[in-house]
Amino acid sequence: MLSKTFHRLPSQRQQAVLQVCMTEFTEHGYEAASTNRMVASLGIAKGTLFKYASTKAALYLYVYELILTEIAKVQNDAAIYTTPDLFLRVEDLFEALLAYAAREPERYRFSVRASVDTSASIHAQVEPLRQRIAKDHYGALLEGVDWEQYALPRDEVWELFAWIFSGSRSVAIQALGTDFTHDDYVALIRRQLVLMRRLIRGGVYRTPTETP
Repeated sequence: MLSKTFHRLPSQRQQAVLQVCMTEFTEHGYEAASTNRMVASLGIAKGTLFKYASTKAALYLYVYELILTEIAKVQNDAAIYTTPDLFLRVEDLFEALLAYAAREPERYRFSVRASVDTSASIHAQVEPLRQRIAKDHYGALLEGVDWEQYALPRDEVWELFAWIFSGSRSVAIQALGTDFTHDDYVALIRRQLVLMRRLIRGGVYRTPTETP
């Protein structure tokens, strides 16, 4: 949370401060980000910056929450979903997020870097924030899903989806690290989506088997 002093600034100045801070965090990550470089770019005293945010962590989390809220609005836009199949709707969502990334490349890279930078001391606060915002914006993803098409009950389909989704995200984080390109990220997620579709549609066994 930023201070009343920050929120009393003209809107244009607020955006300038947040842009400089976001660029610093995106280019250098949380640990290496320098408030000295931020204030130099803004032409303000360091004490002034800390009148806006009490700590570097507070500034980082504020920027992260703003960006995640934007991304969550993309996720919760019913217009992006084209199919009643939950697993294919994930592909619709990914394409919408790619469109967002094209419009807002630095913001999207900030959000991805925040997720993959698991060694950063701030990560313990980043992940619960991400989970809370994402959870609050699942409505449009789930509305319109035809649950009758699945052989499993709805709650088990959702549980399976959660396993796959969280697992693929963990793999992406481990594979990418913090030194990744946008193309690396897109290629990895597309491959995961293809594998997910193949698994859900065809299973992994050559012939049907009975569970012992």
